Amino acid sequence: MGEILMTANAALQPIHAPVPHRIRQIVFAILVVTCGAGIANVFGRFEQLRHLAATYYHPYLIQAGLSDNFYIWYFLSSETLLALTFAVTGGIIALHRSTTYVTLFAAIALMLFGVTVPPPMHALVTLQGSIHPLLCFVHAIGFALFVIFLYIFPDGRFVPRWTVILSIVLIGWSLMWPFYPPLNPYRWTHALPFLVLNFWFATGIGIQIYRYTHISSPVQQQQTKWVVFGLTAAVLGDFITHIAWYIFPSLQRGPDWLLQVAHQPFFIASQLLAPLAIAVSILRFG
Repeated sequence: MGEILMTANAALQPIHAPVPHRIRQIVFAILVVTCGAGIANVFGRFEQLRHLAATYYHPYLIQAGLSDNFYIWYFLSSETLLALTFAVTGGIIALHRSTTYVTLFAAIALMLFGVTVPPPMHALVTLQGSIHPLLCFVHAIGFALFVIFLYIFPDGRFVPRWTVILSIVLIGWSLMWPFYPPLNPYRWTHALPFLVLNFWFATGIGIQIYRYTHISSPVQQQQTKWVVFGLTAAVLGDFITHIAWYIFPSLQRGPDWLLQVAHQPFFIASQLLAPLAIAVSILRFG
């Protein structure tokens, strides 16, 4: 096992070397194609929101002087903004002239994670019971790469070495989502998906803090500050804006419409901090 860990870190030694412009263009083009999965997500989410509005929220919306279309486009537009922010941020990093292999890895993670934003993904699986295999695969890979990025940023090394083992477990688990649905956390109920998924993000934040206090240079510490700030804000924002549903899982669809509408701007704002903070960390201090 020790040899595996040493080999993994040795293989990543040149990861902070400059990336040829042609490679960045090829990677960017490939990732643009994967946005097709994001388009499928938008169409699926639209159908789901239309179903929710007609089935549960229509009388409450009418009573408030609002239409079903308001409900649909209010959530769809804000979630699309979040997905686009992840994707565009990743694209900017990928094409930046000072991009290295480790920041290119970050760009890939941001773009793949962004095209299948978690909230609508969870909602789609909960309502429909299944999603397009390509969409699920892209999301699984994006989630795994996003967490692994936290393990290796900013120098491209697995520190501590046992994060290699965590990465192998994470990749193996994520790749099973499309093929063995019970392992997909977006099929689970109540607060369990939040707890499990954010456990992995918490390991990444913890590794970043360890790096900050033990091995990072002053410049790398500045990068870590931004990444930890963005991810912590996103995790806490997710929890705080959904705490009512965690505490009162019996909240029914329909009567909770105003709570949903009120929480959405705060939730989206907290999630936007993650890609924006990573962009500042890489583009300003990288």
